[in-house]
Amino acid sequence: MKLAGKIENWRKSHESTFKEVKFTLHLLRQNPLTVVGFIMLIGLIIIAILAGLIAPYSPYEVVLARKFLPPGREHFFGTDELGRDIFSRIIHGTRISLIIGIFVVSVSLSIGVLVGAIAGFYSKKTDELLMRLTDIFLAFPMLVLALAIGTALGPGIQNAMIALSVIWWAWYARLVRAQVLSIRETQYIEAARAVGGRDLHIIIKHVLPNCIAPVIVNASMDMGYVIITAASLGFLGVGAQPPMPEWGLMISTGRMYMMDYWWLPTFPGLAIVYAVLAFNLVGDGLRDVLDPRLRRFGR
Repeated sequence: MKLAGKIENWRKSHESTFKEVKFTLHLLRQNPLTVVGFIMLIGLIIIAILAGLIAPYSPYEVVLARKFLPPGREHFFGTDELGRDIFSRIIHGTRISLIIGIFVVSVSLSIGVLVGAIAGFYSKKTDELLMRLTDIFLAFPMLVLALAIGTALGPGIQNAMIALSVIWWAWYARLVRAQVLSIRETQYIEAARAVGGRDLHIIIKHVLPNCIAPVIVNASMDMGYVIITAASLGFLGVGAQPPMPEWGLMISTGRMYMMDYWWLPTFPGLAIVYAVLAFNLVGDGLRDVLDPRLRRFGR
């Protein structure tokens, strides 16, 4: 009886949470494209985790006797100029692309949220200083700046990830600052200050939780953009280096043979399209789900 009572009390205390989750799932099901996006994204994650089991060949296995084989039963996407199986290389490239995306977005998000929160919450001088620093990074085209930093650091996948992280945080800083400016003068923030709440406590407990929704949406969509930009750096020779099975590098190598062997750049390009489409569909769905107006009036 005691156990049954505890379970019932736990259910009642979490009833509002269950209703919120149920309503969120309802909003997601309302948009079929969002469901498709989540299915595509789950498939992408499964492929990245199980790449070693899914890929029929090693991505680095060179067999010159089977080079330039067209797509067929043994090699679904054909082979490249060194006889490596393109399907296996794309499968392993999925893991590389997701690692790049997760790393860059996580680091950029951490820096951008910190800078944006401080700039929006504190005095005008602090705001001006941090925003002018942010403007320096936003003044240059993203790919050009990443290319310059990557070149200065030297070619390599790690340096490309660092270069992307260095430039990507500025967008989050601007976004978070705008959200904080609209929140810091609200009544519950004034109440928190009145009872002696410290600035750090107010920012973490009251400000950031109320401005995180648009940040999550942008982060989900930025995963696709990071994958494209990282592939661009690999294509230009600044990112991943041979023989790494990275999609942009595969396209860069395959373009030299594309007139006669179309499958070399085509399938890595389609992999990029698939990944970007998955993250964009998920981002659109999250934007609808996290929209407070939709949650307020859509019930």
